Amino acid sequence: MVAAYLKQWIGMISTLFLPIFNLECISFQLHNI
Repeated sequence: MVAAYLKQWIGMISTLFLPIFNLECISFQLHNI
C-alpha cells in the first residue's frame, strides 16, 4: 500500500516537473544560440 502511494506520488511529481524541466532546457538552449 505504501509502495502504491509512493508510486502515485512520484508519478504526480514527475508530471508536474517534466514540463518545467523541458522549459528550462529549451530556454537554456535558446540562450546558448
